[in-house]
Amino acid sequence: MNSNLERKNALVTGGSRGIGLACAIKLAQQGANVFLSASDSGRLEQAAKSIREQTQARVGLYASDLRELEGCRKTADSMIKEFGQCDILINSAGATKGGLFTDQPNEEMLDGFALKFHFVAKFSRFFWPHSLQ
Repeated sequence: MNSNLERKNALVTGGSRGIGLACAIKLAQQGANVFLSASDSGRLEQAAKSIREQTQARVGLYASDLRELEGCRKTADSMIKEFGQCDILINSAGATKGGLFTDQPNEEMLDGFALKFHFVAKFSRFFWPHSLQ
């Protein structure tokens, strides 16, 4: 395969289903190594197996809650241990709660930000030393 993604390492959060899984498959088809992250280990294993069968790509995975600092740390550590660095970060983790914005409890809003925004900053700090090689 002749692609500019060959030998690139991509972390895809929410990579066990939906848009995250579709992104991971596309990255793998274009030659990237993919590391999947999601909270459900069973779905994560199924997704990794499916990607390997479809693409022959190198696929890693780690199940954790990315709203928590420790979940981010362990996921980043696992990816660095397996792939050495993160070149591409795809954030597809978490479903947005429906309803009217004005009726949404603050706890739901904060939970959504923890999974869709704050964890990206956490990951960026964990990966920063490995991206300057």
